[in-house]
Amino acid sequence: MTDIKTTSTKSGSGKDAFRTLLFATVAAGAFAANPSLNLHSIGGVLAVLLFWGNLVVVGFNLLPGLPLDGGRLLRAGIWAIAKSRLTGTRVGAWAGRIIAVLLVLGAILSQGATGDATTVFVAGFMSLYLWAGATQALRTAELEAKLPALDMATLLRPGLLVPSDLSVAEALQRVWSGSARGLVTVDAADHPTAIVNEARIGEVPPERRPWTPVASVARSLEPGLVLPISLTGEELIEAVRKTPATEYLVVHPDGAPAGILSTVDLATTLKRQP
Repeated sequence: MTDIKTTSTKSGSGKDAFRTLLFATVAAGAFAANPSLNLHSIGGVLAVLLFWGNLVVVGFNLLPGLPLDGGRLLRAGIWAIAKSRLTGTRVGAWAGRIIAVLLVLGAILSQGATGDATTVFVAGFMSLYLWAGATQALRTAELEAKLPALDMATLLRPGLLVPSDLSVAEALQRVWSGSARGLVTVDAADHPTAIVNEARIGEVPPERRPWTPVASVARSLEPGLVLPISLTGEELIEAVRKTPATEYLVVHPDGAPAGILSTVDLATTLKRQP
């Protein structure tokens, strides 16, 4: 889920870096082309090296494959034609992967001619970067494509309200004898006070369950742990991100408990193929 959050940030920082690099290349080129500059001096040599080094990096960054800026341009073009961001990202990601493979193959062929393994090592490192970046971009786009169909009501687990002083053994017995898949503790006025952690209650040894209160394996209901049933899509993801937890209490508009949201179920839904 954190992948979705960082997409726009990474895109913006990549564009900023590209602009800075392009500006540095132009500036270095202008400096190196200065007739009054002595190209045999230390300053002249550095200016020329800076110009050509930046020019190579800019050219590499314009290759049409994600996560490079050229790949972003390719994605934008395919997106405009196909009217689908996911399609554009898939094309850009696979283009990035192809570039990564060609980069390694080219380095291996050149190594055979020169006998220098340094080129293969550098190309391999760059190829790993390209492949990982392309894969990350594709995974993020696939997650984003699923968000509009994400509905809280379809993710709910039926919950059971129990007193906070109830033993773990009795609470589990009530769950197993019914259809509940989660526990919420309530006070004397039947107001929800905490939500039981599924992993923690399962870790209580069987011999200690009759003497362990269910409240000891529950987390107090902070504001972020109570979510409205109306949440969908990006709003749902953002609410979960703000207050990380394994379970959340979901309520109706009138505040009545509607069920329990488990992040395990949410993650499983997002991992399914579209």
